[in-house]
Amino acid sequence: MYDKSSLIRIETTINNAGAFKILNPNPQGKKKWVPMGKNFSNLYRYTEITKNCNERYLDSLATINQNGDLDKAIESLCHPKKVKLSPNYVKERHYSAFNLLKDSSCKVFNAVMNGSYYIKGFTTKQLTESLIALNTFSIDQIHNIGKLKAKVGRIIAQLRAHKIVTKLPRTFRYRVTKYGEFVLSRILMFKKLDLKFC
Repeated sequence: MYDKSSLIRIETTINNAGAFKILNPNPQGKKKWVPMGKNFSNLYRYTEITKNCNERYLDSLATINQNGDLDKAIESLCHPKKVKLSPNYVKERHYSAFNLLKDSSCKVFNAVMNGSYYIKGFTTKQLTESLIALNTFSIDQIHNIGKLKAKVGRIIAQLRAHKIVTKLPRTFRYRVTKYGEFVLSRILMFKKLDLKFC
């Protein structure tokens, strides 16, 4: 975001094109998603990606001054949920509530609101690294990789159950929902956490 002749402009720059996917542009090739190259013929895909990034960024800015049903949304986080995260599950699973006064809960919220996740979302590994950087886990937990992965997996499932994050189709990545941005931005502003990743 920058000021250009008294107008605010939003831009997204792509330096590593291979980090994004494009439907195989080769007419003789199979129709599958492949890493995007720096070709002029891929300009339409560059446009799609950067436009979506800009719109998500603007949408997140637009939610800052809207309070709406904030009290109900925050109260909902304080109650456990019973949901089916996948049609494959026969029974509903029970997911615990968030304790909004606990520092560990706010560190989780701070980690998922990392500004770099607005482009491609985040993986379990990236969220784990963000949580470690915020000193969310003890030294014993960090050294036990198996238990740490399981714990972060449970945190993501809890966030999905509360509709804070959603899984991106056909990937192992997650993104904060508009509802999640609306609620978490208010909670973090109230807690006055150091939003160093945003």
